[in-house]
Amino acid sequence: MNRAALFASFLLPTLAFAQAEKHPYDTAKEAFEKQLIARRAAAKANADLLVLDHVEADRAGKRVTIYAIATGVAESDPIEFFVSTLSSGKDYESLAITYATAADVDRALRFIGLAPGRRVDYEKNLQWPRGPRVTMTFVDGDARSRAELQIITTGTGAPLPLRGLVYVGSPPPAAADGETVTAGGGGPIAPLYNDPAAVLDVPTRSAQGAVYGTLRANPKNKLPLGRPLKVVVEPATGDAAVRSRDLIIRAGPPGGPGAYVLEEERKTLASVPNLPSLIAALGEQAKAGDDLFSTVVFDPRMPVSEARKLYALLSSIENDPGVKLGPPTTGLFHKAFFPEEGWRDRQARLGEPWELFLTREAGQLQGRLERQTEAADPAASQPVTLDRTSVADPDAFVRAINAVQSPWTKAVFVYPPADLTMGELDAWVVPALATYPRIFVFPALAPSTAPAP
Repeated sequence: MNRAALFASFLLPTLAFAQAEKHPYDTAKEAFEKQLIARRAAAKANADLLVLDHVEADRAGKRVTIYAIATGVAESDPIEFFVSTLSSGKDYESLAITYATAADVDRALRFIGLAPGRRVDYEKNLQWPRGPRVTMTFVDGDARSRAELQIITTGTGAPLPLRGLVYVGSPPPAAADGETVTAGGGGPIAPLYNDPAAVLDVPTRSAQGAVYGTLRANPKNKLPLGRPLKVVVEPATGDAAVRSRDLIIRAGPPGGPGAYVLEEERKTLASVPNLPSLIAALGEQAKAGDDLFSTVVFDPRMPVSEARKLYALLSSIENDPGVKLGPPTTGLFHKAFFPEEGWRDRQARLGEPWELFLTREAGQLQGRLERQTEAADPAASQPVTLDRTSVADPDAFVRAINAVQSPWTKAVFVYPPADLTMGELDAWVVPALATYPRIFVFPALAPSTAPAP
């Protein structure tokens, strides 16, 4: 046997082994890339086609196709993504992965005429995604299935409701100086929870921690590892095309014939005397199946106790589609009025929040600041210190909390008198929000609220 034949006798089995060990993802990728030349040639002759490496957009057909690969996740594996990028390393918790980038998916959706909406931003208290509603369909050969039907809830075994997804757009990448540049950065493509960096968000309010472990792949729609797929994203039509509307709820002191006014685009939809009538008016608007992004504007004379009742009712009817509360134009987010009651107990809670006790003396509000801090050394002679200072007005309050800040928290707990109004509350807390974004207002225990024990 000559040297060439001898070399081949060793090399060929090695090549065969390498071919046998090729990952299914790579095999599917090669199949996609073989089609790419033909797809690009078609795009040259058709201005309504945009062909990227693993994404295709058809402007005339209003369709985006993501070339993806089934991950073959086990039925017992928790699922967090409909589709994720291969580079994310999240294939073990995704139905499918793609070699496409999130930025390319975003570019394709813009190409077919969709305008991205508004992403979840917890720092700005934007807890509902907003934007055009789209549908996602998994195409496996001739078989088509909505993405929601590929997922079941562990508690019931039922698939997800067909709500579609919200196109919020890909966040811009960060430049070296910390500023942002042109839109279309990286990020997840389609998670099953609200991700501030997602291109396509779920329409519900779904925190990652609350969703994790509750969703699984549907065993009735099993997709084997490495199966090439087309994931088609299209604008929702008919009843699925949820329309977004902006409503203003003006809340005045209770008791008058128009204590609550519902407005849209500066036009009055309803003027009602009480909370049950307001909820009924919102129910009438919700019958259209629209997203009612609602902002509450309080009359300064509104008692804080009544504002809490309003927010409690509105929070109870939030839904998709339906009423979705947003941050106020000024003042505290509605969740600030519903702190955990257990936080009153200084020994049980975490952190070192400031506590502001407001009382009314001779018709004027007075404040007292308290904060319990722990010594860095547990063996210190005084392990716990209670700092206490009087603050005569909002300016003194803000100066005091900014002068001595704790590394353990940026929160303020407010204990109001029972007759505190929203105007008075705003005067004290709004100037503090810039440095203390976590302010919570506890229900008054008595006309002059007593300090926590």
